[in-house]
Amino acid sequence: YNGIEYTYDALGNLIYRQLPDGENQYYQYDLENQLVRAEIKKPVGNTEIWTYAYDPFGRRLSKERQDKLAWTSTDPKRTHFVWDGSRLLQEYTYKGSYTYLYTDQDSYEPLAQVFDNAKDGKQYLAYFHNDQIGIPREMTDVHGNLLWYGEYTAWGRLKKDERIYKNAHQPFRLQNQYFDEETGLHYNLMRYYEPEAGRFVNQDPIGLLGAGDNLYQFAVNAQSWIDPLGLSRNRLATVGKTPSKVSTTGRAVMQRMLSAKELRGMSAEQISNLRRVSDIPSSAQFWDTPTKSWQPVRSAHMGHAGEDAVDYWNRRGKFFGKKSPEVRSWMRDPNNYRLEKGAGKGGNCSRGAKNRSRYDMDKPIGPRQKSDYGH
Repeated sequence: YNGIEYTYDALGNLIYRQLPDGENQYYQYDLENQLVRAEIKKPVGNTEIWTYAYDPFGRRLSKERQDKLAWTSTDPKRTHFVWDGSRLLQEYTYKGSYTYLYTDQDSYEPLAQVFDNAKDGKQYLAYFHNDQIGIPREMTDVHGNLLWYGEYTAWGRLKKDERIYKNAHQPFRLQNQYFDEETGLHYNLMRYYEPEAGRFVNQDPIGLLGAGDNLYQFAVNAQSWIDPLGLSRNRLATVGKTPSKVSTTGRAVMQRMLSAKELRGMSAEQISNLRRVSDIPSSAQFWDTPTKSWQPVRSAHMGHAGEDAVDYWNRRGKFFGKKSPEVRSWMRDPNNYRLEKGAGKGGNCSRGAKNRSRYDMDKPIGPRQKSDYGH
């Protein structure tokens, strides 16, 4: 695939990879199917040997170069890793340590990096600037000066690596993936990811409970899906969850429709006191514009009035990001909604189901795109 040759063992583990430039990589695994050794034969004739160690939870504790030429290189021969649960907290070599902070306690999206330099004894702080799925696109210092920026292929391989500051260290790729320069693979906690083919190097440890019948699959795409554990994919929300009809936003929508004589069988006071769907009178109805009929409020969905969420995201929201105050404000604005007949539990509203648009994930977010914001 793409000029790369792959060979697997009887257990489904990738054991050999030949790159287009003639480099040959051989992999060995332990009884848990964890990568423990990589032998890399370079086109120029030298060979690098790397070993990897893990704790009982499958978290990588260290990687070490062990061939004879390792001692003539100025690059770190051994890197140690410290974990906070399933997130990388710190890595350290003879050059110093890098400590990582994340956007929140449940996120794998990096926020900042603290480098304790062993050479000068100083501490340096850098910030990550990520795209819509948490991939670092830029790094800046505390003064906002650009240290690094990168561009990626559709499946997460870094195709442009621009280090404005030559010592900038940016090892992250897709969420919770750590780039190994020696092999080009991404360590993804429970497995390694091969970004050229966009799939894992061995089968899912949890079998069919993971990605389904394709045990090597990362996800449908890498623009709106993540797999921080290397076990099971998750789809990221873009604009966020639509408010329910009994939320503050939903009650405001019903009050507006009541005033417009598009809702009957409920009073303004009853609407104000709604907290559960079961509180809605069974006789309450609303005028469903797409079907031009009165429909029960209890089975109604919150549909978008005017602009659909996908169209809003593609026009404006994507430039601010999925967690931005701008997008959250739009999603909570009752003027953007009306009640609509739904397609049953978990279904899309009648108008939304007809929208053929798809979320555009290609454009980075942040101040550099401010001039592109839609109005």
